[in-house]
Amino acid sequence: MVVYETESLKQEIQELISFCSDYNIDCYFDGESFEDLLDEDESEMEPKKITYDTPMTIILPKSEYESEQYTLSEILIMVDRAKTSKITDNYKLIENDFALIRIVKDHIQSSVILFSDVNTEISIGDTRYTVRVIDGLTSFNFRQTVEDMYSCWRPSAN
Repeated sequence: MVVYETESLKQEIQELISFCSDYNIDCYFDGESFEDLLDEDESEMEPKKITYDTPMTIILPKSEYESEQYTLSEILIMVDRAKTSKITDNYKLIENDFALIRIVKDHIQSSVILFSDVNTEISIGDTRYTVRVIDGLTSFNFRQTVEDMYSCWRPSAN
């Protein structure tokens, strides 16, 4: 049996499951598939509570590995952005007030740089922008999956 933190979360999870099913994305809630959670015998187990903080693992098509764990809230934000964004020039994901630009590491030695430590703010005119380097699963990966833009040479993750 599954218990949801809120009724609206139940609807959001149903939409997420539908999205993942449409694009052959495997998703696991705290290590279990959603179907397994629903199939558990109610008399044998304590109800499983799903909250926005529930850890999730995502496996995108043609990925050779699972993503790191993210919270359900983080996955919902990524998927929502992927639904409303567009990929341009094969490396830029643009959404209303959000953009991701794919950076590819050319040399093995460059992988020792801790990209997660790169964070800055810039101003152009009166507008202030936060610039961060993100490593791991992003809205870009989900959008790339939606647009069927992955292959064995350009996997949908990383």
